[in-house]
Amino acid sequence: MARERLGPFAVALLALLPLPGRAQSLDVVLKGKVSDETGASLPGATVTATDSTTGLVRSAIVNGDGYYTVLNLPASTYEVRAEVAGFNARVVQQALPVGATVIIDFSLTIGGVAEQLDVRGGAPLLETSRNTLSRVIERDEIDSLPVISRNFNDLAALSPGVTRTGVYGGVDISGSRDFQNAYQVDGVSAKRQRLGDQRMPYAQDWIQEFQVLTGPFDAEFGPASGGVINVVTRSGSNRAAGRVYGFIRDDAWDAAPLFVKEKPPLREDRVGVTGGGPIVRDRAFFFAGLERFSNDSSNVVNSSFPAANGTFPSTDRQTLSLAKIDLVASESQRVRLRYSGQREDARGTAIGGTSTEEHGRPAEVHANDLVGNWTWIVAPAALNELRAAWSSSVPEAGCNYATTHPAGAWFERAFRARSSGVPSTSARLAKISCNSSRTSRGRAARTV
Repeated sequence: MARERLGPFAVALLALLPLPGRAQSLDVVLKGKVSDETGASLPGATVTATDSTTGLVRSAIVNGDGYYTVLNLPASTYEVRAEVAGFNARVVQQALPVGATVIIDFSLTIGGVAEQLDVRGGAPLLETSRNTLSRVIERDEIDSLPVISRNFNDLAALSPGVTRTGVYGGVDISGSRDFQNAYQVDGVSAKRQRLGDQRMPYAQDWIQEFQVLTGPFDAEFGPASGGVINVVTRSGSNRAAGRVYGFIRDDAWDAAPLFVKEKPPLREDRVGVTGGGPIVRDRAFFFAGLERFSNDSSNVVNSSFPAANGTFPSTDRQTLSLAKIDLVASESQRVRLRYSGQREDARGTAIGGTSTEEHGRPAEVHANDLVGNWTWIVAPAALNELRAAWSSSVPEAGCNYATTHPAGAWFERAFRARSSGVPSTSARLAKISCNSSRTSRGRAARTV
């Protein structure tokens, strides 16, 4: 039995150390300049950003140099309004992506009655305040692009320099392996310590949008020699909404693979439901999701041992769950809480190709994540942010050989092979590296 501890539970209170306003890994910073038609600054003007889905309002006063900063804006679509007495107000509608620093400048005309509306929508934004190379995968792309595995990570390949070849289920970024990346979900690390991959799967329909950072990025994202996958899950809004979905695969729709006369059986069902809405309008919101995945298939073995070849059954049963609450305590304070869970029972994995049935692995997974986030704007350009996470992952794994043979000296079979065209025999006998074990159990926390 092996046991891995991911780390003790830890909480760090940052209220004693206000941070200067800059882009956080989760929220958006909005800044810019307000001036008149001649380019002269307009100190004292008010800039107000209003979330069109939740009614969240954040405002800032233009300083003596004509600049403003609005902190702690959750990724969403906003109506941004600049106004000052004696000038016509100007309004811009703009989608603000996760983890970005967005600059919107305003030029106001003399007047006092008329209002000018500029519609920008989801136009691509150029972050001139930093040199990070990144790409935001937006909600429309997540909803509309086909992904057979329903793993949102696959969409990261839309970014230049990203390939879907990760051996641990992730992506390779700028030539680095997937376990060299950082994975953040709702502002806290979602990286598994033992392998470096993403600790828990998240249903694609739960993801609002995510950011792929492929170039130099800030230290706030933690240690990563590859890239960063920065994810924000969906939240409720003032409008109640839900979704029921299903994806079905069947062997009747598949072609027969090579080296077999008959198609192996396949039945795959993925069904789920999501729902969200207001608890208290403009103040408290909820979002929840449940997804059930069921797979019955067979793996084809074509090894050097004819007696071990054939098709062998494989099953997978997985249930994913998520519940999230967003609380707007005041214009300057916001609290977010999320729970996500995974329950999975897989049988007959690791069989196929030259890997025979004796190497098949049964596995059970019980995993939980609890994440909290509290932000408090203490000054026009400074905020406190507290993030805390508790994680538990208990996989039970083994292999077929260990369940059918008594404990002892287990050896692989010796077999003939070729090297540079010269026949040879593998004389080295390696001890089998799969045995019935409880592979890991741990608790983890990450505070930023």
